[in-house]
Amino acid sequence: MVVAKVKQTYSILGNAVNMMISEQGCGVSSCYNTVSAPDIETIAGWVDKYFKYTEKTCVPANGSKKAISWLPEFGYTLDGQKTNNPVHSVAYNFGNHLNSNVCFYKLNNGVNLAITRHNTFDPNGGSVLYFVMDANGKQGPNRVGKDVFVFTSSSSSYSSSRNHALSGEFALHAWSSASMAGGMCYTTWTYIKKKCPLDEKTPTLYVLTYGKLPNLTP
Repeated sequence: MVVAKVKQTYSILGNAVNMMISEQGCGVSSCYNTVSAPDIETIAGWVDKYFKYTEKTCVPANGSKKAISWLPEFGYTLDGQKTNNPVHSVAYNFGNHLNSNVCFYKLNNGVNLAITRHNTFDPNGGSVLYFVMDANGKQGPNRVGKDVFVFTSSSSSYSSSRNHALSGEFALHAWSSASMAGGMCYTTWTYIKKKCPLDEKTPTLYVLTYGKLPNLTP
């Protein structure tokens, strides 16, 4: 079930981003940089009109983290460590260290989704958007590589070492970001210096390529 949800959600989000680009008449980076950080709700609103959901909640970066009934409080990294980083968890108690808003969705296919943007600590904005999905909703383990998977959308100019792309604009990076340590393949923001191998440490691409979940330790 999880593998099917990853594939389906990948297609849903890729189509949504491509339709947003067409409507806005811009490339991904220029679209995302149009809105100043940390605002993500505006960008999320451009994209979410192209996918279906039953619940939506956008939470400001420095607001109180109130419980959202259909989300867990925390998530877990690839190596099983508790995390509140909103670029690799779909949980309401996300950290303020990124100074980022997060928009949460309950998709019609049962997936919980978080949309946030890396580099939102930069007042000039950021050019990488994260779609973090939890394939079975609030139900555990809420862990990257088991039921949580990250899709990274950025412009083709950032794709020198990307491992997979739905189109010339929607790029799914195997590493997702430098902040995706915690067991995942690490690369620097210069991208071209390192390309992540296709293995369990690149879980989203692993599922899309092999059609099975990575073999992670408990």
